[in-house]
Amino acid sequence: DVPSCEKAGILLTIAPDGVRRPVAVSAITFMLMLAHKVGIKDRLTRAGRWAEKSDHIGTGLTGRVLGSIGVGNIGAEMFRLARPFDMHFMAHDPYADKGLMASLGVELVDLETLFARSDFLTINCPLNSETRGLVNGRLLALMKNTSYLINTARGPIVDEAALYAALVSHQIAGAGLDVFEVEPTPADNPLLQLDNVVVTPHGICFTDECMQSLAASAFRAVVDVMNGRRPPFVVNA
Repeated sequence: DVPSCEKAGILLTIAPDGVRRPVAVSAITFMLMLAHKVGIKDRLTRAGRWAEKSDHIGTGLTGRVLGSIGVGNIGAEMFRLARPFDMHFMAHDPYADKGLMASLGVELVDLETLFARSDFLTINCPLNSETRGLVNGRLLALMKNTSYLINTARGPIVDEAALYAALVSHQIAGAGLDVFEVEPTPADNPLLQLDNVVVTPHGICFTDECMQSLAASAFRAVVDVMNGRRPPFVVNA
């Protein structure tokens, strides 16, 4: 509650440097799992159905389009990490730093173009009045039937009913979801029954690196305040 913090004279800091790399790696993890159909192949192997492996050929990354809705702290890091895959980078972000985008090799496009051309479309924007329900049936219908949607941001950015319809109709090839409209998502959420969806419990980025980085960033802010310095990531300066 930022206004209450301001009223009480409380300095509020955040830790973007703590989540930047872990969440960016998480988006790429989903991309690799979906590209190689790891979820499906895991289930085939456990069931002893090796003969079916050729029915599930994966997607190579070379020359494919990695797209992002939002290119802030995490989105930019994702593109940095994806450079060795020789993909084409594309994004929609009305607030993007154009100089940074040029240095990362990211092509800025309108939302419709992003959905139509992305092979792996990641969501890296905050949840607010502009983005709630942003990923809807109209935009999903623009995607290729070989494309994948990845959400490691916030669940309500995506209309889950529209996503489910796109997945069962094979309008899109699959999805990687770390977040849901309601969390914890109910066990009877129909998305959980689909073979072409990889899911995690809003915790795919929970690694030793993530926890250590978050704690270190928070304590650096405390030490700065104790020594009369302004911390680097102040929300209510």
